[in-house]
Amino acid sequence: MSGRNEKRKRRDIMSKEREIRLPQIVLKQTMRDGDEVKSVPVTAKDLLLQALSDSGGKGFGYDDLRKRIPVSNAVEALKKNESLLLDEEGWKLLCMALESHKWGWVHVDILKVVDAVKDAEQVEVELKKGKNRK
Repeated sequence: MSGRNEKRKRRDIMSKEREIRLPQIVLKQTMRDGDEVKSVPVTAKDLLLQALSDSGGKGFGYDDLRKRIPVSNAVEALKKNESLLLDEEGWKLLCMALESHKWGWVHVDILKVVDAVKDAEQVEVELKKGKNRK
């Protein structure tokens, strides 16, 4: 096989995506459970999901749902200390959601999470072979 065909073959199975390394945060949210007030830890994953589900009071149209659901599913599937991989479109949507979301409290950890997403580096990821390949 010639070198040119090898490069073409490699290009076919590689995808450029954004790798987001989320920081560990110590944010806590106060919640009421009946008469009891609890302090519940908030993770970076929780902040991302909160921003993605915020419609700014306008609600979501069909196209918006189609765009946001895959990103939301990728965030929900995250495990602790795992990086989030998103294609360019999903990364831009997540950045936009984080920038436009009106946060309910002021805390440096929110900025850490937003900055981690905005500063995500572009990496090449090998796509899985098979019928579900992009």
